[in-house]
Amino acid sequence: MNDIPKVFICSTQNDLDEERKTVKEVIKSLELNDISMEDFGARPYPPIDTCLKEVRKSDIVVLIVGHQYGSIVPGSIKSFTQVEYEEGYRLDIPCLVFFRDDKALISDDDRYEKDPQKIVRLKKFKGILNDQHTVAHFQGPSDISDLVSDGLNRVLEEKQSFNSKNIYDQQTILKLGVIDWNFWRIKNPKIVPNLKGLDLRKLDLKHYDFRYAILSDVKFNNANLLWANFFQADLRSGNFSFANLAYANFNGANLQGAIFKKTNLIAVNFNFSKLEDADLSGATLAETIFGAVDLSKVKGLDKCNHSSGSIIDIKTINISRNLPEIFLQGCGVSEPISENLPILVDAMDPIQFYSCFISYSTKDQEFAERLHADLQAKGVRCWFAPEDLKTGDEIRWRIDEGIRNYDKLLLILSQDSIKSDWVESEVQTSYEREKIKKETVLFPIRLDDAVFNETTGWSADIKITRNIGDFTQWKDHDSYTNAFDRLLKDLKAS
Repeated sequence: MNDIPKVFICSTQNDLDEERKTVKEVIKSLELNDISMEDFGARPYPPIDTCLKEVRKSDIVVLIVGHQYGSIVPGSIKSFTQVEYEEGYRLDIPCLVFFRDDKALISDDDRYEKDPQKIVRLKKFKGILNDQHTVAHFQGPSDISDLVSDGLNRVLEEKQSFNSKNIYDQQTILKLGVIDWNFWRIKNPKIVPNLKGLDLRKLDLKHYDFRYAILSDVKFNNANLLWANFFQADLRSGNFSFANLAYANFNGANLQGAIFKKTNLIAVNFNFSKLEDADLSGATLAETIFGAVDLSKVKGLDKCNHSSGSIIDIKTINISRNLPEIFLQGCGVSEPISENLPILVDAMDPIQFYSCFISYSTKDQEFAERLHADLQAKGVRCWFAPEDLKTGDEIRWRIDEGIRNYDKLLLILSQDSIKSDWVESEVQTSYEREKIKKETVLFPIRLDDAVFNETTGWSADIKITRNIGDFTQWKDHDSYTNAFDRLLKDLKAS
């Protein structure tokens, strides 16, 4: 795994070409990875999507502002530079801001903005930056080098100091016991525990809440993890050898390269988890749940001990292919079926799609039901629920969990849904998942043009930063079919 921090260079290019080159050299001299438009290459999607994907991968943003506002994002009133910055700011990525001094002597008149509207927008943008950051000023390429170097070193030192203190404090709380740890998690829902590389061997960690935690390379050997919750945790290369994991929850967890040698995996939930290169040699299985998980690269499946049958769904069988017969039979699959599964799976040869949760307004119920039925008919696993269910409703908790369990949030935009507080909440949840997963979760489609009239809030942000599928003519059969086929293409898992 590459832990070298990535620095995104955000600026206009024509007027700041030399400064960009200087900043790239500084980043490389500090042995960091630079992300800049010059290196993007050919991509299959629009330029703004490429830019925002790269922003989301970055650890630090360096924003350089000269005397030009820059190219406008199609369908927007904002420049690429401003939209890139706003995405980084939304994701809480540290941003260093540098303004070319207004008194700097520039011989080339083309480096000044001439469009009156852009001049106004540039001034407004710089006002926002001055309010939100401590800005450094430079004259040209010669002095921006030291400014950027000092700024990056300062951010890296602060991050290192914070991480060290954070890890120390979290270790202290962890050792106080399950009540203190779980209470701390409840009181600090926005803090993602980082216990990477710790030695937790032989500890009693039953019922501990490790949801979303960073636990890669942790040694859990011989630990008692009964009923532990690892929902969507990062557990890459973790070692669980000889541990008791009975009834643990690994739903959506990243377990690539994890070791489960001679581990108690009775009633463990592996739904939607990533198990590439994990080793289950000698692990004990019984009522263990394998749902929508790729087992094709898991080691030691033929060496598992089965106390009783387990649960393995058809999607797991489809995407795993050629699972050992002894493993399937140990899970409870009858011998005739296990022997003929390869033939049956090859005959089905399904196209794989991302699973979806559909967010919509009840006033768009007719369209939502039609879309849901058509997606299901094409093999897309999806679920939907009306936006006006209240927090106290009996099935609300199922919806909250459902959103997190599905790969993508399919958002139906209309004049009604953009007014919904619940739809807004679902959008914010998808943004948080994008921040954690570093990939696109939100897929918006529209039934009318209402979103294009929005100027503030989450709907305006979607208008600027996302490609929105057009279902405005959904009652016309041919128009609906064309739009649906485009959506289905976008939902194909790579």
